[in-house]
Amino acid sequence: MDFKSKCVGDLVVIRPDDIKPAKIALPDWQRVLKGFVLAVGPGKSNRKGTGLVPMECSVGDYVQFGAAAGMESTFDGTQIRIMRDTDVDLILKTAAEHKAELDAIAEQWK
Repeated sequence: MDFKSKCVGDLVVIRPDDIKPAKIALPDWQRVLKGFVLAVGPGKSNRKGTGLVPMECSVGDYVQFGAAAGMESTFDGTQIRIMRDTDVDLILKTAAEHKAELDAIAEQWK
């Protein structure tokens, strides 16, 4: 995956899946989205300030998160979400579990 920007702190960049209209209108805090992690920051400083708290997500993971989490932005015409690592609810698949899908996404960024 060739995402040119670099995350800072405990932030992650996620490319959400195509959003299909829901049959029932739900407020954002109840909706759930899924997407691929494009970039991950180094982590947040621990309480003692002596090191970093490791990030839960890795680049290429397929994750689930709340629709109200983070902020929406656009990068090279693609919708992305920037949020804290702790805003990710579930890691549905790790990068190793779905390499073929990742290769297809990487082609889109070239």
